[in-house]
Amino acid sequence: MTKPFLNLSTKLSPLVLALAFAYPLNASAATQATAKPTTEQLQSEIDELKKQLAELKKMVMEKAAAPAPAIVKAPPAPAPVATVDPAEFNRIRVKVEAMEDSQEANGMKGLKISGMIDPIYIYNARAHRGSFQFLNAQDGEVNDLKQDAWGYDNSNFGGVSIKFEKDLGGGMMTMVNLRPQKSATGSATIIEEATVTVPIGDGMSAVAGKVISFNGYEYTDSFQKKSITHNLLWDFGGPSFVTGAGLNFKIGSMAVKTMAGNLNTYRDLPGDNNFGAHWRGDVTLGEFSGWGISGMHGKIYGSAYNYLEADYWYTRGDLTLNAQLEGSKMNNGAFNGGDASMTGVSLLAAYKLTPEWEAHIRGDYLDNGKNGGGGAAIVFGTPCPDDGTGTATLAAICGDYRSGFGPGVNYNAASGIWELGNINKGTKRTALTLGLNYQYNENALLKFEYRYDHSNLNSFVNQDFTNWKNSNSLVGVQTVVKF
Repeated sequence: MTKPFLNLSTKLSPLVLALAFAYPLNASAATQATAKPTTEQLQSEIDELKKQLAELKKMVMEKAAAPAPAIVKAPPAPAPVATVDPAEFNRIRVKVEAMEDSQEANGMKGLKISGMIDPIYIYNARAHRGSFQFLNAQDGEVNDLKQDAWGYDNSNFGGVSIKFEKDLGGGMMTMVNLRPQKSATGSATIIEEATVTVPIGDGMSAVAGKVISFNGYEYTDSFQKKSITHNLLWDFGGPSFVTGAGLNFKIGSMAVKTMAGNLNTYRDLPGDNNFGAHWRGDVTLGEFSGWGISGMHGKIYGSAYNYLEADYWYTRGDLTLNAQLEGSKMNNGAFNGGDASMTGVSLLAAYKLTPEWEAHIRGDYLDNGKNGGGGAAIVFGTPCPDDGTGTATLAAICGDYRSGFGPGVNYNAASGIWELGNINKGTKRTALTLGLNYQYNENALLKFEYRYDHSNLNSFVNQDFTNWKNSNSLVGVQTVVKF
């Protein structure tokens, strides 16, 4: 009968055991003083003791399960209060207010100034020339390689730009972008872009001034694009700029820009007609990609002109992808006087090898074969080879043999001279560009590029104008610093 009691007692605390054993000892002494207890009395005492032990155990278990009382921490000592010299505070306040007043009075409030400089070295195999290009002009004869005519080797890189943006408050903005000599809109003025933006409603604003064309995935500024040179579509496939007015707004998830005015010119002279419209829409497809479409419709140099393109971008981590597809038509703009047309595609892939080094590759194709070639951005020139009539007289105009457009040139073995090719057949041009860029810091970039251009005709001339080939190579190094 004592074994269960011993097992139970071993599980209780010393305090409980002391209380449990105190009672039977006292009871036993009282019993011995009287008479010997019977078996029934002992069993009754044992049962009573078990009952009391059970009650004690219950009390101990309830106390152990009760949550511990919260420990009240003393409140932290208050932080020392910094003492401020009222005279010094007032002096600083007056100084800051005076600076703000001076900034506003001088027109500096809300003004942002940014820009870039990108000197470049280019070696052109057909021109037999390697030279630095910086702030040189773009207004020479296209086929005189000693002059500074527009070409893929003499586009808008190698110059300086500075942009002034002024926030007038309430959403009204003004912007002027200056680029001497190397402007993407021609050399007639150093003002590449100039606009004023006025909000006219919820999410809508009016814009007036001169803007660079919205077309394509490539940007004008060197620090915004991967390569040194531009792709064929940017240089030759699309329009250049618009002078006029338009609206910026949203249609669903698409952001839209529009301009209507003079296409590729600042104003119309009497008898001219260069009016049209230019537009672009962009949609972001999640966090890493998006696409855009743009078009231009109207007249350029008095000829009806229609242009349409679509482009796509993807940037995630170290990988960048770009694509562009376009087509255009210009009435009476071809070499033989007929309609000129272009279709083209450009693809670019770039990958960061390290945080500083990035490699890229770009492939371009531009079909300008209809009616001898031509379009809004292609200028034909002189001198030319023999016109093929047998009279040994030079043709009045010929192709752009600096950049490889227009009718090709064929060698007549019988006469020993080069003759102008079929004036009804233009070129199909391709270009492969390989590049490597080094990001020196946030504002400085060093670029290296090799470019190979090919034509289905002999449309690239040597510097001495005695030989024509169907390809050309270019090597370039460029330093780009933005501020």
